[in-house]
Amino acid sequence: MLDDEEAKRKQEKRELVEQIMYIKTEGPSGWEKLKELQLKVLELDPYDTRSMWDLAKIAKNQKNYKDLKMWQTKVLELEPDNVASMFDLITVAQHEKNWEEVRRLANRIAELQPDNHKVDNIIRDANRKQLEEEIQSGEPVRFDDGKESDKGTSEFYHEERTFIEDRRIAELRHQLYKGDISFEDISKLSEQFKDTLEGRLFIAELCNYFEQPKLALQALKGYQKEHQADMSDKETKVIKQALEIVRTKNKVLNNHKWLRVYSKRTEEER
Repeated sequence: MLDDEEAKRKQEKRELVEQIMYIKTEGPSGWEKLKELQLKVLELDPYDTRSMWDLAKIAKNQKNYKDLKMWQTKVLELEPDNVASMFDLITVAQHEKNWEEVRRLANRIAELQPDNHKVDNIIRDANRKQLEEEIQSGEPVRFDDGKESDKGTSEFYHEERTFIEDRRIAELRHQLYKGDISFEDISKLSEQFKDTLEGRLFIAELCNYFEQPKLALQALKGYQKEHQADMSDKETKVIKQALEIVRTKNKVLNNHKWLRVYSKRTEEER
């Protein structure tokens, strides 16, 4: 009796698969019917990863990240080393801005395929996006070297954060001199850029631009006080230059001099 039921299920599955092969030729217009048939296959055979894959592919084409995640997660449960499924789940994690999950999956792919250099770019991009979010929100990103998913990111963090912050400051400076930034923006920007020397220099520049030298001095001296124990000679010199600029009364001269402070710091660090 059991053998008869099993044979019947296999026959039903074969018939469904034949219909599926035909429906696939219809392209996007047949997706809804295809989903219906694939779900019937899974009712007969819950472990049919080919049907899961087809459902995941449709979900991906429809940008249905919820279903894409569901089906590829099921595939991975049955095929833990399925790299293609991991790449799809990376797509989902990128959409969700879950950068830790992106790194975890990318590092797993790197273990399985050491020569697959796509993952290096994926990890770098995840780190960069996470840092950009940090700079926008003012919330610090914490990386733990002990976690496999955060492998190598602490070094990257220290190198990349300055690059991204400098780029953001350059964009904001352009907006400032176009007149797109007002004095009311200083409070929010001060919170975003308070943790680095580049950030404090920019805040002082903003305050100086709006003829608020006391606030500019406060930003610079505050950084000096907070980092007195670990400031390098170069940083000390740059802060001194900036303080001298703030004390200069000529507004136009001041704002031209800021660029010299930044460029000198860059030249010294090279």
